[in-house]
Amino acid sequence: VSLYNPESPFQVYCQECWWGDSWDPFTYGREYDFRRSFFEQFRELQREVPRLSLFNLRSINSEYTNHSSGNKNCYMGVAVGNSEDCMYGHWVLQSRDTIDGLYLENCEECYECSYSQNCYCTFFSQFCQNTQDVLLCYECKDSMNLIGCVQLQHKKFHILNQPVTKGAALGLPAHRLRTTGLRAVNSSFGSTRTSAIPGCARRVLTTDPVSKRSRAEPRFGGLLIV
Repeated sequence: VSLYNPESPFQVYCQECWWGDSWDPFTYGREYDFRRSFFEQFRELQREVPRLSLFNLRSINSEYTNHSSGNKNCYMGVAVGNSEDCMYGHWVLQSRDTIDGLYLENCEECYECSYSQNCYCTFFSQFCQNTQDVLLCYECKDSMNLIGCVQLQHKKFHILNQPVTKGAALGLPAHRLRTTGLRAVNSSFGSTRTSAIPGCARRVLTTDPVSKRSRAEPRFGGLLIV
């Protein structure tokens, strides 16, 4: 696994080898030749100095991540830090069980979210903060149990910015929203790999606010990293 094409002219080392002490830096050292162009010699030196295949520090089972550090069980991520059970993300920090995230911080069990912070069980949403059980929302803050809402704050049990009661929500066609949005996940990874996501999404309008589940309970991140 490397950033470089196998046919590139550079010397590419795996992470373990590059950080290890088994190679001698003097093997590519050379005298400077004042009769030749500096840039020509510098280019030759660049081709000989070993390069790190991926920049990945202090991570466990996260080989397919780059420019990342302190992760566990993460896959195909760039700029991922101190996260666990996350995949297909860019700039995902201090998060868990998150898929297809872009610029997320302190998020858990989120899918297809971007530019959001402190979100839990949030799907297909952007620019949200402190949300829980939210689907298809934009710029919502400190809210929960929302579907298709924009710029709501301190709200719960809303559909398209309109309040609904918990009982009324059971009779609305919101179930189509909750299930249709998740088909993309199931088609991409298979139903056996995302069995915990639909159950989480079904709580969006049908349950009272809940605290984060115990770590002992199944999490879809554990199902994704096999």
